[in-house]
Amino acid sequence: MAISEVDKKHVESLFPALNEIKDFSIREKVITVWVEGLKDGNYDKIEDIAWMERQPWSNKYTWSLIDHTNQVTSCALAIAKFAKEVMAIEVNMDILIAGACLHDVDKTVLCDAKTKERTDWYKKLPHGTYSAYMALKYELPLDVAHILVSHTAFSAKRQQTVEALIVHMADYITADLRNLKEGVDFMFTAQAPHYFDGVIKLGT
Repeated sequence: MAISEVDKKHVESLFPALNEIKDFSIREKVITVWVEGLKDGNYDKIEDIAWMERQPWSNKYTWSLIDHTNQVTSCALAIAKFAKEVMAIEVNMDILIAGACLHDVDKTVLCDAKTKERTDWYKKLPHGTYSAYMALKYELPLDVAHILVSHTAFSAKRQQTVEALIVHMADYITADLRNLKEGVDFMFTAQAPHYFDGVIKLGT
């Protein structure tokens, strides 16, 4: 699907790391997913979407979905640099950046912008499902969809690629650092995921 030059430039301005994707086709498809995702929800613009909506601690957060996405992407790039330079692990940077930039794109549809009520996308399907669906719909590589569906600790699918593992860890490192900075104790609540012997359990 063709997107307007205005929409393209706008999304690129919101997520600067997109310009580091060397494969033009992947970059264009990531932008398309954001543009079409916004249309599927009822937010007026991406800038209006909060990182967290409808959570008991949401009013304590002071950053947007754009902030969080760019922070996760920056963190993922830093981890990738370490993986390559210190551990001699190859990282597909186009796949990594695409996945990081889209990891929470489903938040365009998880809540109603006007009422803040949770939508059926939130109630009936796991976080990341819509994101992976959109990635596949617009023919992004399967490894990008894998990042989107596996990035959350609540996913039943564990990370099978280095890029997916990096985005997963970057997401939680970034979120937990912001939680500490903002004085939000989500990571210590019953709603937070906890790791025991490599298995994720909910609650304590």
